[in-house]
Amino acid sequence: MSRQNVISELNEGFAASSNRIIKTAEGYIFGWGTTAGNGVESWAPGATFVHTDGDNNIQRVYINTGTSTTAVWTSLFTDYTKQPTATNYVTASGSNNALTATLQDATGTAIPLAAGLEIKVNTSTLTLQSGANTIALNGGSAKSIKKHTNKATDITGGYAAGSIVHLMYDGTQFQDMSQ
Repeated sequence: MSRQNVISELNEGFAASSNRIIKTAEGYIFGWGTTAGNGVESWAPGATFVHTDGDNNIQRVYINTGTSTTAVWTSLFTDYTKQPTATNYVTASGSNNALTATLQDATGTAIPLAAGLEIKVNTSTLTLQSGANTIALNGGSAKSIKKHTNKATDITGGYAAGSIVHLMYDGTQFQDMSQ
């Protein structure tokens, strides 16, 4: 199958059958289709499989948490409808230097804080100034915003109203990935 056909099938969310590519000594490491493979097909531990369903145009991503002889496909999401929005874009409210925002999935359920969560915050009419700044997400407690190059340091450059700020939660505080 050509690279263009692979891209086309993944973009359209449909594959007539299971396809697998990129084989290593442990087995295949990537595949897609309507049926996830099994150990007989030699799927490497950690292999990724994109399950496509042409009827509902749904795609789910699975990881082989088993072995090359006994594939165990674990979904990256327990409920696919509860994924964060594609861009994790939020508009801030609150006050200068003390932002609040709400991040919800497609069903309106709040996305919980978890290490590695990235958000893009539109400061709207508010500003972030050099020094101590916080953001409270989904009504939770305010978390500090620190420089990503030194997470013990407050941000050193301010942001004007209407700026887009890229933040990543590290499990304790948000790190400003924009500076």
